[in-house]
Amino acid sequence: PDSPELAELRELAKEGVPARAELLAAAPNAAIAMIGAGRTVDENAGFFERLLASAESLIKVRPIGVVEGEGVDAVVARMEAALKAGDLTKALAEYETLPEGPKAAGAAFAEQVRLRQKAEELVDRALAGALRA
Repeated sequence: PDSPELAELRELAKEGVPARAELLAAAPNAAIAMIGAGRTVDENAGFFERLLASAESLIKVRPIGVVEGEGVDAVVARMEAALKAGDLTKALAEYETLPEGPKAAGAAFAEQVRLRQKAEELVDRALAGALRA
């Protein structure tokens, strides 16, 4: 009852913490938003490049799983794979490597992941303290 983590957990509970299942359900839409924000068309692009970019905006194709590379789509794929594996720390580390545009597009989602991570860390510390007592 005197665990210092309980006060922080109560504060988190007031606002609500997303369940892992909710994060997994929201991940595909967040991924599409982040990848879309990373796709820009050069203002000097020709007709074909603009046409291709327009077609890509209509069709949502993205990699999934642990993908090599440093592009936004590869980073987002690894982020989503880490979430599915239950590794919130790795998912957030991948998110932090994104450029500003995609990072801004995924900011609300990343904040939800951070809330979940913080809640789990507080619960782990509270349980560890209770077991030591």
